[in-house]
Amino acid sequence: MTPGGALVGLRVMVTRPPRQAEGLCRAIEAAGGRPVTLPAVEIAGPGDPAAARRQLGRVAGYDWVIFVSRNAVAEAVPWLGAPLAQLAPRVAAVGRGTATALARLGCEAAVVPARGGGSEALLEHPALRSLRGRAVLIVRGEGGRELLARALAARGARVDYAEVYRRRRPCPTRQQLEALLAGGVPEVVTATSGALLENLVAMFPAGRLRDSLRAAQLVVVSGRMIKLARRLGFRRPPLLADAPSDDALVAAIVRWRKGGPDPGGSPGPGAGPRV
Repeated sequence: MTPGGALVGLRVMVTRPPRQAEGLCRAIEAAGGRPVTLPAVEIAGPGDPAAARRQLGRVAGYDWVIFVSRNAVAEAVPWLGAPLAQLAPRVAAVGRGTATALARLGCEAAVVPARGGGSEALLEHPALRSLRGRAVLIVRGEGGRELLARALAARGARVDYAEVYRRRRPCPTRQQLEALLAGGVPEVVTATSGALLENLVAMFPAGRLRDSLRAAQLVVVSGRMIKLARRLGFRRPPLLADAPSDDALVAAIVRWRKGGPDPGGSPGPGAGPRV
């Protein structure tokens, strides 16, 4: 648990979609911080609902069903051809947040990464090392990463997708952004996926607003995102959370504020440009 008051006076931008933002906002508030919500992605229905419904209707025929996000869980459930509780022995989740979303619906995932989250962490699980002749269904949004499917196919699996939602970039006006950020861009900005981070930068008009965003302290969840942040022009070394969970994100911010070491290389709040 994060000590109460550790983030007093600190504003933290939460960029997750509203449905996923609530827990992180509560964790920031519990630590004394002030969350500022600016969703950098919108979740919409899939482009081909019939295809998604068809794949999920055959879910009982797969040896493994992998959910890649909490959105995948929420959007897939109405179309599943078998109850989640029955599928549990063959269900994998890419991280604790996804596993928690499944558990709330009566499905205790059989495979969850022991540490961290994401495709790389899931692929380390012993249950997924040998998949020759196995059929795997990956439940995801449209246009997700191909790493997981390629790796599972290389291990002998037949891999199919059920793409159950689309991600869209919100398009706030300059006036809407300036009203939301009346006190300036928050000192800390959280981002839990590369697509979300790219959307966020694109949402800020070039010039003063985008420069202020790039000067903020960024918190990310993977080394891949650290490289992306550099390419996108963020000036501070990003903080690296241990996992994409709410508690891990807040813990990374607390370490930084206290001036402790961070895997992403950030020197702490006393150094570098302030917003």
